[in-house]
Amino acid sequence: MADKSNLNYLIIDGVTVDLLGLISIDYLCDPKLCNGQKSCCAYYDVCITEEDVNKIIPHFPEAACFAKHIKTMEGEYVNVFDEPDDDDDDDDDDENNGFISLDTDDDFTCKLAWKNEAGDVLCSLHSQALKNNISFYDAKPKSCCLWPLAESDSKAKSLSIDSDCVKFPCVTIKKVQDYKLNKEIALIIKNIYGLDFLNKINNAIEKLN
Repeated sequence: MADKSNLNYLIIDGVTVDLLGLISIDYLCDPKLCNGQKSCCAYYDVCITEEDVNKIIPHFPEAACFAKHIKTMEGEYVNVFDEPDDDDDDDDDDENNGFISLDTDDDFTCKLAWKNEAGDVLCSLHSQALKNNISFYDAKPKSCCLWPLAESDSKAKSLSIDSDCVKFPCVTIKKVQDYKLNKEIALIIKNIYGLDFLNKINNAIEKLN
């Protein structure tokens, strides 16, 4: 058996990948699971880039059919973006440099979220993508598409699981370690990083057996 201490963190295409972290969880995105419980749409301060902004804005007209509160009676769209404070003059701390936050309401729910008749908290960008038969990866910010995985904001890129993800009902720690990626996790990696990157991860995980 391979020495897991040497293979746990592996650099793939310039990204340090936490292999054991990635294979440690099962994940299923089902809004019914978080009805009345923790929801990723009402927990995080979501930071996005200008590239994300340019990606999601064209989807606002369709998203407003679900999240009706993002459009005023006059037909204008409310500002759902919250720019970070400029008070921090520490040049060495650039973690939020170039990032914009998605605004939230009083109960910390993302302003792009909405509730269906069952009370499930849903993403309006995701909902409109499903309605129009397009990939939600092309309509949502990268950080939202990536969850429950997490990518570092620093120059030294890393990929692991979000430190809080197991607090949510859609994520569970595997009771028995099978040294395989959960299918949903694998799909996320494929759509964000590409099939070649996913294959390299799977090849590295095989060495853990």
